[in-house]
Amino acid sequence: MLVVAGDQPTQERRELWDSTIKRSFEKDDGGRRVADLFNQMKSIETGNGERHAVYLADDKQVIRIVKKVIRGLSHYHEIMTAVPEELVWADILRYQVPQDIAEGMHYCHRDPNIVEYKYQEVNVDEIGSVWVVTFFKAMSFVGIIHPASALATSASWAPVMDSSTLSKSSKRSL
Repeated sequence: MLVVAGDQPTQERRELWDSTIKRSFEKDDGGRRVADLFNQMKSIETGNGERHAVYLADDKQVIRIVKKVIRGLSHYHEIMTAVPEELVWADILRYQVPQDIAEGMHYCHRDPNIVEYKYQEVNVDEIGSVWVVTFFKAMSFVGIIHPASALATSASWAPVMDSSTLSKSSKRSL
């Protein structure tokens, strides 16, 4: 889904599509994979006519993968290890991170054209760390890892970042 989302495809996204993804369509379950992809696409009207879009925030599998990435990065950076999925909240980055918060975040990447991320340990209230993960310079997600002590106080998590803490002027759409 990450490869087909966003505007203009990058060289890296084209390479993945032309190799790994196309090959997966030739496997025994290839028909199901094509159908799954097709079912995620929604027809939309633009100034240039009809096109198809995918809404990553509505795809539970994408959000689950983003949570896994954040959990792994937390372990890698020795912030918190063996993080249960219940302690992680993730969503599409809908608003620009305020400048004062962004400046305090550590920037890292494996390959900036594939995945780059920022993070900050916060340890305030029920927030242990905050993450912004961007795939293919096109799709950004925000994630929060709640401290382990918060697990006992809540069975489910709602977004903790709201519009009062984020700039609405740079709302992103996919």
